[in-house]
Amino acid sequence: LYKVMQRSNEAREWFLKAMELRKNNFPLVKGVQMLDYSIVLLNIWGTEAAVDIFKTLYEEMEAACAKGGISKGVHRIVWIHLRPYYDNTIINYIEKERGAYLVHEMSNWIYWDAFDPTDPYRSLARKMLSNPAYSPVEVQFGLYEKYKKPFNIDGMIGFTHKGCRHLYSSIHMCAE
Repeated sequence: LYKVMQRSNEAREWFLKAMELRKNNFPLVKGVQMLDYSIVLLNIWGTEAAVDIFKTLYEEMEAACAKGGISKGVHRIVWIHLRPYYDNTIINYIEKERGAYLVHEMSNWIYWDAFDPTDPYRSLARKMLSNPAYSPVEVQFGLYEKYKKPFNIDGMIGFTHKGCRHLYSSIHMCAE
């Protein structure tokens, strides 16, 4: 368990470094590709594969950054929740046709502190209790505010599936 916590922390650091590159640069990766990382984020923490994947992601973004990004992008957008997992071209339309690139995704937000490998159960409990998706709606609103400055965003898209009620209702409340 100690090694799992250490690997989780190492993977977390690589992922945070990759996200840091996205803050004030032109888009470095397609939004749909980053939205697919949310599934990875849910399932592989603590593995050597996670460390390798997020280190590679950082290196790829660093290389894209050195080349000036994948696009100059007209607008910088944060995507709230998951992508459509059915045949849908909305993200391609937003990025390719409208020049509004996703520069961050709420599902990829690292909201927890590094784990204490000597206290794994409390560390996991703190992570679970700090998840903004299961927090009061004011916590979610505060998270949306946190995106503005560091990512220099022009707007947010709150796409939610109707079956995902905990975020579906809060996004509507925030929009009002």
